[in-house]
Amino acid sequence: MRVDSAVENVQERHGQGEGPCRREFAEHRHPMGIGRGAYICQADGQDGVRAKAGFRRRAIELDETAIHTGLIGRVEATQGRANFLEDIRHRLKGALTLVSLRIPVAELERFVGAGGCARRDHRPAPSPAREQNVGFDGRATPGVEELTPEDLAYVRVHHQLPTSVTESRDGVKPKTGRPPRDSACYNARVSPDRTYLDYAATTPVDPRVIEVMLPYFHETFGNPSSVHGWGQEADAALEGSRARVANVLGCSSEEILFTSGGSESDNLALRGAALGERTRRGADHLLVSPVEHDAVAQTAHQLETLYGFHVEWLRVDAYGRVSVDDVRHRLRPETALVSVIHANNEIGTLNPIREIASVCRQNGILFHTDSVQAASQIPVDVGELGVDLLSIGAHKFYGPKGVGALYVRKGIALVPSQTGGSHEAGRRAGTPNVPLIVGMASALELVAAEREDNVRHFAALRDVILQEVPEIAGTRVTGHPAERLPNHASFVFRGLDGNALLAGLDLKGYAVSSGSACKTGDPRPSEVLLALGLPADWALGSLRVTVGRSTTKEAVQGFLEALPPIVDRLRHASAA
Repeated sequence: MRVDSAVENVQERHGQGEGPCRREFAEHRHPMGIGRGAYICQADGQDGVRAKAGFRRRAIELDETAIHTGLIGRVEATQGRANFLEDIRHRLKGALTLVSLRIPVAELERFVGAGGCARRDHRPAPSPAREQNVGFDGRATPGVEELTPEDLAYVRVHHQLPTSVTESRDGVKPKTGRPPRDSACYNARVSPDRTYLDYAATTPVDPRVIEVMLPYFHETFGNPSSVHGWGQEADAALEGSRARVANVLGCSSEEILFTSGGSESDNLALRGAALGERTRRGADHLLVSPVEHDAVAQTAHQLETLYGFHVEWLRVDAYGRVSVDDVRHRLRPETALVSVIHANNEIGTLNPIREIASVCRQNGILFHTDSVQAASQIPVDVGELGVDLLSIGAHKFYGPKGVGALYVRKGIALVPSQTGGSHEAGRRAGTPNVPLIVGMASALELVAAEREDNVRHFAALRDVILQEVPEIAGTRVTGHPAERLPNHASFVFRGLDGNALLAGLDLKGYAVSSGSACKTGDPRPSEVLLALGLPADWALGSLRVTVGRSTTKEAVQGFLEALPPIVDRLRHASAA
């Protein structure tokens, strides 16, 4: 069904203000990580099934249009029907469609029966017309293999009215709330024991870190720029944290600049150093690897298109490693900066940072490395590496989100990206987030102190995954076989939709990624995988599995048992 016709159908059914349907909207968390929503009526419809939202009973219509708007579109009717319809159009065009996974409508009806739980003893009798498979593209596809009842039983449907919903058009303000924690609906999860295997995307905050942070939210809350006692206490915490981060990274305190995260650190390093070098000596040439995180790659593109820099992309081998000789041969007198990622977030490959830094230093060229992934797994000492700029982000090493740091070697002129006050020695304006900075310093110290034991645990689990997954036909390991992050395993599957694979694994309770968390859901092949020379039919089927402190052997074994049948099912469905 076309997007426009789907929207018109919704408008025709619900947009005229007549009938028992109120223009209230429920947001449901879709098991595949997509928001799901549907119009809610207070009266039973002929095609409706009963669902529970808090303590109220409503009917949810599950025709083909509702499948479109409910399973694919995450719609929040915060500004009335016009914005609601526009949001449907926008989200249907850009959402993750998962065409390969097709679930019969009758099963969907079963999901929302009995208060939103997937109960086998409560299944409304569907009409004969609905005994067909309806894909996420809205088309009937008889004969396509369905997910098994066991798979479907894992699906969680969480009915909740969001607090952001405003009054409906008839003046009735919908209630908010969620089922109580002891309800059967609340416990209808993806899996009784969900397994998180996406530690390269983010990590939970260490409880010890939370404990250290808490006083700075409500007790020592002063602005570190203030001269009174509260300000002095906050400033002491800020500068103490700076010294602790510097100690782990092997530099002096004045060389540490606090940011809002790894992306800002990368942006400030590239843009600030490039503009600074052009101002200082007219340099306008950048060397950047093609396997960078988008925080580096997109900044380089912007410097080229808006600021007139010439960006040259280095070559990588089939493992994603940059050649030191290639860097040496491409350096020019007008080169302002070289940037090569320390450890790639998608394939886990480690680059020869020390050797590249040495070449740059010999030629008087600034060198930056993105160590956001590396800092959580391997020792990062800026003195030993010989780098001029280095980026980290706290949430990759069991610290809080929204805070990072940039090492800037003393003497480098950095043009600030944001201006205002004299914070961070005039290089980054804005009141420092003291609680998060304190948390980052503590998390970084803990990672350094416990690294040896953690790495031993990570590598043992990683090696099992790297050994067993390639036994699936049409599978390749991506990244270097030895020079890679100790917790990181990555693969490509020929002729498979990586996003569909993620959804299938999520249904089984396994949280993984197809690469960078910033790009998951993008239907295009990863630039990193294409840079390795992989054809599109391989690059589209990527999978990243990353383990963490709490990952067990049993969890990894369960994942390895769940993966092959899902791959087989998706390949069978795509071939049908």
